Amino acid sequence: MPRLTTPVRKQPAGDERCIAYAVAAAMETSICRNRVSVAGVPEISVDDLFHEGGREVGAIDGIQFAVEQGGVVTVDCFPPAVQGRCAAPAPHLWKCRIRPIGGKKKNRVELMRSELRTSGPLVALMEVFSNFPAFIGDGVYDAVKPSVGFHAVCIIGDEPDVAGTSGFWIAKNSMGSGWGDAGFGRFRWNDPLVRLEDIVFVVENVRQ
Repeated sequence: MPRLTTPVRKQPAGDERCIAYAVAAAMETSICRNRVSVAGVPEISVDDLFHEGGREVGAIDGIQFAVEQGGVVTVDCFPPAVQGRCAAPAPHLWKCRIRPIGGKKKNRVELMRSELRTSGPLVALMEVFSNFPAFIGDGVYDAVKPSVGFHAVCIIGDEPDVAGTSGFWIAKNSMGSGWGDAGFGRFRWNDPLVRLEDIVFVVENVRQ
């Protein structure tokens, strides 16, 4: 299915900046949606999100501060080898708002679906299981124990069933195009193992 978002990225081995990758993906997807096109959409710098002002920040609160207060630059303005901002960041400086989604757990799916349509892409934390890195195909991910940690993905859409009582999240991952369906994956609503609905943030008001 066509997806109005930029190409997936691949985190290097040992790179634990999944939240930064997910926020960058959400910002890019929001820009694509606003422009109704992927042409000319900038690639947000994960390095700038993670090393804001030379200070390493991996948690969502650090990234939230970076994009809401300072703004982040695009990849062409912040090469991975450079620790600092480009000389004239104004044309490449992007900001957004990162807002946690609360509400009762039983209503979380409908709230997330509403936010996807009215506000912007979502960043969700999920529990990762042993078969997750090797997941391939356009099917739905089924977790196989044991749990091996946690991961962040960008939710860009959803697919309800005919009755609308169950469905799937469509998530953009950061494990390269060889993972899932060309880098994207489907996850069941209210999956008791993956638990994508537990900790969710909406990325909205993306602007220059």
